[in-house]
Amino acid sequence: NCLFGIDLKQSSNSVVRNNKIRSKDRELGVRGDGLRLWYSNNNLIEGNEIIDSRDMVAWYSHKNTFRNNLGKRSRYSIHFMFANDNIVEGNRFYDNAVGVYFMYTEGGVLRNNVISHATGATGMGIGFKESSGTLVENNEIIYCGIGVGSDLSPFQPDSTIEFRGNRFAYNGIGILFNSETGGNNLRDNTFEGNLTQVSYGSRGGADNATKNSWSANFWDDYQGFDRNNDGVGDQKHELYSYADQIWIELPMARFFRSSPVLELLDFLERLA
Repeated sequence: NCLFGIDLKQSSNSVVRNNKIRSKDRELGVRGDGLRLWYSNNNLIEGNEIIDSRDMVAWYSHKNTFRNNLGKRSRYSIHFMFANDNIVEGNRFYDNAVGVYFMYTEGGVLRNNVISHATGATGMGIGFKESSGTLVENNEIIYCGIGVGSDLSPFQPDSTIEFRGNRFAYNGIGILFNSETGGNNLRDNTFEGNLTQVSYGSRGGADNATKNSWSANFWDDYQGFDRNNDGVGDQKHELYSYADQIWIELPMARFFRSSPVLELLDFLERLA
């Protein structure tokens, strides 16, 4: 029943462990933050429950570890801004508007987390905005509006964002790249049950697609063969989805996704 929970301001080398934080019964935007780090480094945030709050934020705060926390029914499970080399591992984030968002950050690790049911108009499991050098590994991103949303990331020249061993399942869009210029490396990930596996929101997306690296990923809609039984498809997996182009350019048409007419358009394009 607190407006704000725990606030670390220029406080480093602290431990915040096993707390239960709930905000007041207010609209989402005016609840106050459950946990906030501001210019605070090398802290351990572990085993906390932050439920019905607004955000957990880390601004200008570096090399913190967020481990085994539970976040539910809030806005941002964790929002990093100008916060480098933070570790987020073993957390469970359910029913939030956004799971973990990296904004203007460099470095960092996101691994072994479950991010589920980030739904609604802005629902997103993991977000990147002009960020670089992040490792995203062994996470489960399920039932979100967008599994991963990436905008101008990686941002720094010659940097990458690595996606390894993640499961993107039953999302509206598995991964959405907006205005991206390559540098995303995706290996050993699983894509299953997503309405749209991968989408490029910017024009010229088909050209940008080749600038990213895709290897050894599992696609549940792959239609090729594996005649030598090495576990790898004999042909590359290619997405032909004309209907996606329609609703990306005309957002109102998204209502008709997976309808028989749009499915027929996609079938005809693949056939052609």
